[in-house]
Amino acid sequence: MRSLTFILFTVITLNLFSQDYRLISPNKEVHFNTNSILTLKIDSNFISGTDTTYFNHKALVVDYNIYPCSGRISDTSWVGYGITVQQNGDYIFRNIQNEPILIKSTALLNDSWVLYTFLNGDYIEAKITSILQETVLGNIDSVKTITLQAKNSLNSIITHAVNGTELKLSKYNGIIKLYAFKNFPNTLTSCVIVGSSNPNNGVVNLTAADVYNFDIGDIFHTIQEYQEPYSWYFTYHRQIINVIGKTISVNQDTLSYLFDRKLMTIKNVSYTVYNPDTTYIFDTIPEVVILSQNTHINKFTQEPNAELAQVAWGFSGYLNAYINSATQRREKEIYPYLLANSDSCWETMIDGPTRYYQYIDGLGGGYYDDFDFNNRFKLVYYEKGTETWGTPLSIINTQTSIDDFSMKNLSVNVYPNPITNYATITIKGYNSTEKLSFKLYNILGKEVYSTYIYESNFILNRNSLTSGVYFYTITNDNKNSKYSGKLIIE
Repeated sequence: MRSLTFILFTVITLNLFSQDYRLISPNKEVHFNTNSILTLKIDSNFISGTDTTYFNHKALVVDYNIYPCSGRISDTSWVGYGITVQQNGDYIFRNIQNEPILIKSTALLNDSWVLYTFLNGDYIEAKITSILQETVLGNIDSVKTITLQAKNSLNSIITHAVNGTELKLSKYNGIIKLYAFKNFPNTLTSCVIVGSSNPNNGVVNLTAADVYNFDIGDIFHTIQEYQEPYSWYFTYHRQIINVIGKTISVNQDTLSYLFDRKLMTIKNVSYTVYNPDTTYIFDTIPEVVILSQNTHINKFTQEPNAELAQVAWGFSGYLNAYINSATQRREKEIYPYLLANSDSCWETMIDGPTRYYQYIDGLGGGYYDDFDFNNRFKLVYYEKGTETWGTPLSIINTQTSIDDFSMKNLSVNVYPNPITNYATITIKGYNSTEKLSFKLYNILGKEVYSTYIYESNFILNRNSLTSGVYFYTITNDNKNSKYSGKLIIE
């Protein structure tokens, strides 16, 4: 009898577990795609009896009824005001009017219930129309499909945009297709899961560490333009950057890069006469990124971004995250146009910034477009591994007619490498009629040694150089052409 009791208990337990589609996970970030990437990230909750109400991350809400303020921080995010989880498996979402939207996670096939009730007594019926195995974030999962239908108080079908649309619940990933319940059912914005964290799966939040994750060999072409309105005064920059060195600090917070740079500047200093000058710079420059100083990038769509004030003249705002349709890379656009006086008052400034900033996965950031002026900084081309995108720039110094970073006829060998006391640097293809210069840089991009080269072999002595990674360049001064490499001193 005890064996039969145990078997019955096991069957009942397994059956209950199979019905347990937990819609939200407080310890995860879950990302949904619509026109933006919207995130469900629980940041607080309160318990009332056996019910627990969870709140998504704070949202910056536009509200022009609180003049002189135009925004405020609210607990009502895109998913609505709070999600109440009841002991029986019911989940109650609430829209901006605090009206309940009920989802029954334990409902079985063909079960139906009232999801939402209109003020006039009409309602939206929800029905489980299928329970099937589907692929969710690359894995097979059991998925319940909920089909919606609007009906009147007499239970007759009525016309509504919601009719025939679907919500989806997943056994292992929670709710995977839903509406942005904040403005439901007046606005039907469908949101489909694209990723989650803990563990990372699919699309995850774009952070500063992702944005500034360059690799040696990456190439970026950018344009930067400024023109005074109604005048001839302008400055145009055309720049090609080649990443030739990279180090990461022990605490992972500081990224140190060394760039080969080609910069062409076209400038007209007169306001009334068109007579521009063009200058060229071919050099090696350091770039240091401190991730802890770029936390404004880490925010979610619609999340208040007071950290932005550190880099945007004291102005705060919000951001919009999305997947770029051309590159399929994660991007964020950040809009700094508010002063965060308090949680209840974010004030728009008449003379505030009129630009937004763009940050791209693995391609850098701080790119911007100015709404009101001809003022922009844009990425127009990149090479990253085998991936390319955009239209490349051609920067040709008309005084030298050379537009290539590398001296293609040269081959350089450093032996030994790592270096203990000295190394022999051999330049194959060296032409004695050409004047070459050798420069050595530390990991911060600071020049620590330089000399001219007069033969195909020369000795590099360690002297007082400390142990570490160094980068070198060999430049043809006559042609503005450059060869770069890396060496290690033990």
